[in-house]
Amino acid sequence: MRFFLLVLVTFPLAGGGPQFPTRDEALKQLVSKAVWSAHTVYLTNSERKRACEFAGSKVSGVVRSYQAMSKKGAVLAWAFLDTHRVRSKRESLLFAIAPDGTILGSRVLGFAEPREYLPPGKWLQRLDGWPLNDNLHLKKGIDGITGATLSSRAAVNAARRSLALWKVLQERNEPN
Repeated sequence: MRFFLLVLVTFPLAGGGPQFPTRDEALKQLVSKAVWSAHTVYLTNSERKRACEFAGSKVSGVVRSYQAMSKKGAVLAWAFLDTHRVRSKRESLLFAIAPDGTILGSRVLGFAEPREYLPPGKWLQRLDGWPLNDNLHLKKGIDGITGATLSSRAAVNAARRSLALWKVLQERNEPN
């Protein structure tokens, strides 16, 4: 009994769930052996409205930051962090986007909802390779997560917002 209490005091029960990577760790996981640089842009009202139209949902804020990954002077990927509410608490997802406008990969950087609603990594991989099109929606090209419909909807909407911002910045000839 004393041994059990000693173990319990020394190694408390893990109630916090999985640890999430930092932004820099996630960027290295998504595309390694390259240099990521931070950029900030100020969207015009028309650019923000255009991003909303592309995404099919609200794109808030006119000040947006992103990361551009370059190797030997060529930009190979862009990364956008999207923080949003799932039900009543926040989730932060990072999306890497290839030069052809498809999702290279994604990572969860924060999730405050109960862990049973956390989108699994394998489910997030279903978003890889998708461009911004009409099939990038739940129940169209993407199946939901059983028991976590709000989480899957929030993740797909975040992917669409990230791709929409990328598209608007490409029209502007950003980033480099």
